Amino acid sequence: DNNKTVVVTHDALCLYLRQSSTIANAHKWLTEADAHALLHVARLVLMHVEVVQYAADDCKMTNVQEQVLAVARLVVARGVDSATAMAMAAENLAMLVVLPYVVYASRVLDTTDVVQMTSQAFAPMTKRLDVLYPLSNESTERKHSRRAVRPSFFALSAGALDCLGEVLSSLPSDDHRAQILRSGVWKHAIVAMGMHMVAPLAPVSDWFVRVVPPKMIQLRSLAQPTCGALKDAWNAVGSVLALAMCIPPNMLDEGYDCSRERCKSDTQALAVDVQIRIVDAVVGASVEYVGVEQPVEIAEYWTVLVRILEWGAVVAAEPVVVLGTDSTNAQELTMACFGWLFRMTSVCLDNASSGSADSVSADSVSADSVSADSVSAVPAWVSAAAAPALVRRSAMALDAFVNDSRLVGLSPLPQSRIVLVRLVLENLAQLQCHPQALTNSTQSPASHIRALYPNLVALISVNNSSILRLVQQCLLRVSAEILG
Repeated sequence: DNNKTVVVTHDALCLYLRQSSTIANAHKWLTEADAHALLHVARLVLMHVEVVQYAADDCKMTNVQEQVLAVARLVVARGVDSATAMAMAAENLAMLVVLPYVVYASRVLDTTDVVQMTSQAFAPMTKRLDVLYPLSNESTERKHSRRAVRPSFFALSAGALDCLGEVLSSLPSDDHRAQILRSGVWKHAIVAMGMHMVAPLAPVSDWFVRVVPPKMIQLRSLAQPTCGALKDAWNAVGSVLALAMCIPPNMLDEGYDCSRERCKSDTQALAVDVQIRIVDAVVGASVEYVGVEQPVEIAEYWTVLVRILEWGAVVAAEPVVVLGTDSTNAQELTMACFGWLFRMTSVCLDNASSGSADSVSADSVSADSVSADSVSAVPAWVSAAAAPALVRRSAMALDAFVNDSRLVGLSPLPQSRIVLVRLVLENLAQLQCHPQALTNSTQSPASHIRALYPNLVALISVNNSSILRLVQQCLLRVSAEILG
């Protein structure tokens, strides 16, 4: 204008960003400084006051948002140091992934580094939105319109999540994985992808399940040079898993009584099938990661993991008067958690068995049968960590069943409760416990049954022939030790 003030419009900023990408694309390679500058410019443009953050369709991105993602892809493709370029682009994408959670002030993982970093980077935008939202809502109310205007950050976040998943899935070498790990980007990515599963603002995305568990196994070769960063990454996995199970942080403290009445969570519960997918993927990768000796980087995480599985099995101990109806869905998760506790306590690990309730019926309870072509030894420290939790939850499940039977009298119990107790008993009867798993019991493959002997005897009063047959099988395993 006449005062020599630069007037910037949304279209001008979009064109500027597009031309910047074109100029950068004309060069064969981008230096680290070029890549950093390009990503920084993209964030500045995205935060600019004149940029339109609204789209006619909430499922679509604005032109500027599309250009921002194009810049990230360009940095990955043209970086001179591809490992550094991938790390820079992944960090930028992780911030875009969690942007909706920052804007809408979500309490989910709100103290994590990636959320705090995003809050600082996008502070001007969020402050501007805090002012514009009340004005937009007031204008909408005056016009008596039913449609409220809101930014299409969900579409940007979903697009960034896809880009992030593709980048992490395509890490070609240990150098790339080490750079992602050392820079802290891998931990940020775990949290970002996990948030979209445990607190979805859009249809649930499974990038966390598809990328994180297999990559964590690959990172084991980098444990020595990046032990601290790998420890942080595993702890981030544990945090996401705990949130997926709707477990409040205080429950993870050692010695805390993890009953449902004492463990209330503000996190909205996920669908049970999603929870089981996350549990199977994470625990499976964790068990595959470990060795004969406990890796230093997962010592803290492993304690949390066992507590999470123990909490997942707590449904079995809930009185039937509290559950009210046949809670089959909740007990599918219980069966999955029990299945992993049995595998981790056993001498051998059956990788082919899922531990879920899919193969469990009222007439035939699937046990932890050991497949001849898929057996691996379970380290002693893994069994020692899981066995006490397994004994505690099994005892509570058996005692709850006895108490429920007395409460209902001649009325039948919910079928899912009978199926679950049969699952526990059959696994107890067939489990070959690691000799060093239970320190306060005899070192034998049936030491878990010795520990549960009073609970099994109490089940004799139950009027159910199938339950009594399984109790008999359990007691026969230890009869020689008791009598001898």
